Amino acid sequence: MLTTTENYTFPELIAGIQREVQLGVDSPAVQAFAIEITQNQSDKIAAVFNWTRAHMVYQHDPIVDGQESEMLTSPNFQVLDYLKGTAIWEDCDGHAIFNTAIFRCLGMRSHVVIIDQTGGGYDHALCRVYSDIHQKWMYVDSSTDKYPLGWTETSFKEYIVS
Repeated sequence: MLTTTENYTFPELIAGIQREVQLGVDSPAVQAFAIEITQNQSDKIAAVFNWTRAHMVYQHDPIVDGQESEMLTSPNFQVLDYLKGTAIWEDCDGHAIFNTAIFRCLGMRSHVVIIDQTGGGYDHALCRVYSDIHQKWMYVDSSTDKYPLGWTETSFKEYIVS
């Protein structure tokens, strides 16, 4: 499912993120893909992070009628596009939704986190996953080279999307 709107309220944005993550988790295609991209990898988190960084290109959400719009894409849509040879173009929430769904398909605890990086309001989304290897929660932000895998910044205001 592809959802586009110009003016999400914050509760609608949270509900949309939750819906798209769950659609991904429930998708047999996403479940199989999660296994495929992590097969024979001892560190599943690194495998997902590296795959997403290599295959998903960052792109801002579209401008509709001169205004920024928010577009949320189901991981099912992303996987099917990739399997057809189509490039995956997503902004930060698209990366976060995809990674969260993939980790959940692998039986790992994960969620989307919305953060305020600048003090001006929530302005970025990423995934947080619990690492059994490292025994801690780790941020996974494949949408930018700004943060390495597993950074644990705690000074940001954050909203955890369940």
